[in-house]
Amino acid sequence: MFPFARIFGHDTDYPPLFTTLPPILVCSGFFAASALLTHLYVKRNGPIPFATPLRTLNNTLYALFSFYFAIQLTLSVYSWARLASFRYPSGLEVARSLLTETLPGRSDMRLRYIYHISKFYEFIDIILMIATGGDVGLMFGFHHMTTPYLTYARCIYYPPGWQPFAILNTFHHGIMYARWAGISSLIAILPYTAMLQLGGGVLVEAIVILLRLNPNGFAFRDNDWPALWPNVLAGGLLATYLVLLFDEIKESIAKRSGKEEKKKV
Repeated sequence: MFPFARIFGHDTDYPPLFTTLPPILVCSGFFAASALLTHLYVKRNGPIPFATPLRTLNNTLYALFSFYFAIQLTLSVYSWARLASFRYPSGLEVARSLLTETLPGRSDMRLRYIYHISKFYEFIDIILMIATGGDVGLMFGFHHMTTPYLTYARCIYYPPGWQPFAILNTFHHGIMYARWAGISSLIAILPYTAMLQLGGGVLVEAIVILLRLNPNGFAFRDNDWPALWPNVLAGGLLATYLVLLFDEIKESIAKRSGKEEKKKV
């Protein structure tokens, strides 16, 4: 039976903020309305004067947070893997356990909650970009507006295997926000780190789904598994981001080629 009630509220040790769908929906609506009002104001009055330095400061702080979080999460997974190596006979079994079991202890729960909440903080970046007079592309806007639902599904509702994408994602965000903070030389590697995190995320979700569908795999030691929807939702969103990213890259290449042709003429 599909555990519909669990989507709207379930007993956990998480803090109550944004761990059920109703407040997530309300928050999304609030930020969407804020972004629209900011756009209308800028369209009428021009960019907000203090928005540019504020966005630079925000990008700097978020880049530092992203790198720090990526390191902390990597160390957490490494520490767990060292302990798990005494329980499982091979590295493959350790990796399989990481993808199919919730890591014990409050440390992992705290990390995934912080990661989930950080996606609401990223809404601020959309508003600041609009406030500077910048354009919010489809990839940027859709990505920021939907990732809280992805992290709800994979960090709060069904957390096994959440770490690989989160590590790649926060590492990519560290580079991306550092570039927006003023380190322009990083722009050359951004498409590659973006493709790596999204492609890696889709691959992980596909592997987790296959492990959970395998009736003989040790993912089914417990018969009370929730539905597959968290993995399907996460994989679908990540695949959509990847398609939008490719479109954005193609559009950027086409614009660059057009500018070069004009120069030749």
